[in-house]
Amino acid sequence: MTAEISPQILFQRVLAGDADAQAEFFAEYGTYVRVITRRWLRGSRLRRQMDSQDLCQTVLLDFVQALRQGRYLNLDKTEAMRVLAAMARNEFLTSYEHHTAARRDSRRLIDEPVDEMPLSDQAPLPEQGIERTELVDAIRSRMTVDERRLFAMRATGESWQAVARASDDSVDGARMRLTRAIRRIAEQLGLME
Repeated sequence: MTAEISPQILFQRVLAGDADAQAEFFAEYGTYVRVITRRWLRGSRLRRQMDSQDLCQTVLLDFVQALRQGRYLNLDKTEAMRVLAAMARNEFLTSYEHHTAARRDSRRLIDEPVDEMPLSDQAPLPEQGIERTELVDAIRSRMTVDERRLFAMRATGESWQAVARASDDSVDGARMRLTRAIRRIAEQLGLME
């Protein structure tokens, strides 16, 4: 177990381009920002236009840009989290105003999250179909039985609620399990950098 380093040292290492420090920064502070933004998005219709990851990436990028300008370099962990919470709140409010402007008022749209809308039926080109079939087969062959069942349900157009009910899990839990499985397999196949 590594000793926790001070935020000032972590920020300096992030600015210096240290990949380990950047990963630690995004893991620690990114988790905090995602948690608070998920809470705001939970009852909001905005969750169809954005999710906590969108807000988190924007806030952390803005924070790093402020670090590059010399701001926030001397904050302790509590102060950094307070600044990140304020930045997240401001970004959420800006996004809310943007999405509820008269011309694109999200309240006029159907009230169904994007990831639960039916997939469009776009026929691939023949060579894309073959590549896709081979890739899907390679992914499916590396999945556990449970992961294959989740994958098959989503591939047939089942909603995340139906998948969650069938797997005795929450919607977010089922989604994350399948996402992590696909990410793990994509890394094994060398599809991710």
